[in-house]
Amino acid sequence: MTLFRKRIEELISESWETVASLAEIGSINRTTLQRIKSGERLPTPEFFRNLSRALRLSPVEQDELTQLLEIARVGETVSYSRRQIFDLIEMISELTEYKIPFSKEVDLKMGDRENQPATESIGICTNPMAVLNLIENSIDQELFSAAQPVLKLCIPHTES
Repeated sequence: MTLFRKRIEELISESWETVASLAEIGSINRTTLQRIKSGERLPTPEFFRNLSRALRLSPVEQDELTQLLEIARVGETVSYSRRQIFDLIEMISELTEYKIPFSKEVDLKMGDRENQPATESIGICTNPMAVLNLIENSIDQELFSAAQPVLKLCIPHTES
């Protein structure tokens, strides 16, 4: 039993509504809701929004359920890795947003600077170390190459 399925069952029982009444309240398909409740399928983004509205979820409950849905879709390891990368980029963004000074006394190793081409082709990284190196190189390039380093967070959230 997935955590998402378990939490959906809990929320439905806490709402004191039947599957049929929730389907009517949220204008959602009763059969699809039953399949989601039993763990046979996962909701589409639109179905998830309507179900959240029908269950009258608080923002905290909705965030929790969104995280459980992501874990159910991509797996716990991938979800955790995505969350860590997102948190890292968000932290860096906040540091630059509040203009926390950065000391350029720490410098790139000469070998690192020489090995960084000005423009690299865009590709998909699947190896966790390759992703980490890509993030580190991007941050280092901005911090050490720009007169006024600026790092901004811009990660679109899309559900598949």
